[in-house]
Amino acid sequence: MLVTSFSPLTIYIYEDGLVRFATVKYSLDPEAFDNKFIHLTNYSINKKNEEYIQNKQKAEDSTSSSKWSLKTLEKVFLHTGKDWKKVKEGIHDVIIKELITVEPPIMEGYDK
Repeated sequence: MLVTSFSPLTIYIYEDGLVRFATVKYSLDPEAFDNKFIHLTNYSINKKNEEYIQNKQKAEDSTSSSKWSLKTLEKVFLHTGKDWKKVKEGIHDVIIKELITVEPPIMEGYDK
């Protein structure tokens, strides 16, 4: 995304991006809470897990790796009948809320 203004808030959202997956299936089991591979998608963490699958082809063609393009995720959702439009709207909503959250300190720094 690109933010060109906070007053008024002006955001441009790129149509593609990266999708990172945790390398261990998510679990609410309290014994799994310390397993960083379940809860985090950071490459710097997951690359250390033996389950991490390096993407060795173009990102938009890969569905077997631990990192996909957003376009690939969209194709998978559409192919499996999942509501991609709702997910995309949710992503946009999170972006807007994150920017609203950081707007006060950014504007304060800008004013200085």
